[in-house]
Amino acid sequence: MHCIGTRHGEKLFESLVSREEMACAEDLGDYFRVPPDGRDLNYSKFVGQGEQRIARGEHVVAAD
Repeated sequence: MHCIGTRHGEKLFESLVSREEMACAEDLGDYFRVPPDGRDLNYSKFVGQGEQRIARGEHVVAAD
């Protein structure tokens, strides 16, 4: 076997669990149980209905 080193873009280290997930993970001995994220994914709270299209060349100006 010949060691050629890392390839372009190859990760040396990778986090499989975030800090937030580890905070609520349950240690079951041989493995950890990470409960599912129970947050609401109802995006309609943040996005209005319909589409507002901007014509080419038209600039959006923020109101003061």
